[in-house]
Amino acid sequence: MTVFLSSARDEKEIGLCMKDINSPAFHPTMISLWVTDSFERKDKERDLLATLLVNLVKSADNALTEVQLVKGFESVLTTLEDAVNDAPKAAEFLGRIFGKSVTEKVVTLTEIGRLIREGGEEAGSLIKFGLETG
Repeated sequence: MTVFLSSARDEKEIGLCMKDINSPAFHPTMISLWVTDSFERKDKERDLLATLLVNLVKSADNALTEVQLVKGFESVLTTLEDAVNDAPKAAEFLGRIFGKSVTEKVVTLTEIGRLIREGGEEAGSLIKFGLETG
């Protein structure tokens, strides 16, 4: 999966591969894997991923839906507390991906706020952990 993402910079190619796999139920898991993997990558690769996610949601062929993206983000937040142990800036990196998703209007700020409030290993644990946005 990681090799696929880092080697396939053509968004149309990725969209076609997603259609060929023909498993929309797997898309949230795929998003979670990509985002979690990005915590160990360089800023440029994380920026490419954020742009890719936005463009897949906005694509004419609906390669990825907003619901699938949000479910993928929910999954990332479930393991974020552990991810911070391996990648101390994971929350910051995820925030940048969230920010791109909001500014590009593929996910609302209200939805991101809900994810943070309700996310984590247990509902509300991210706020207790110190990941509240404000």
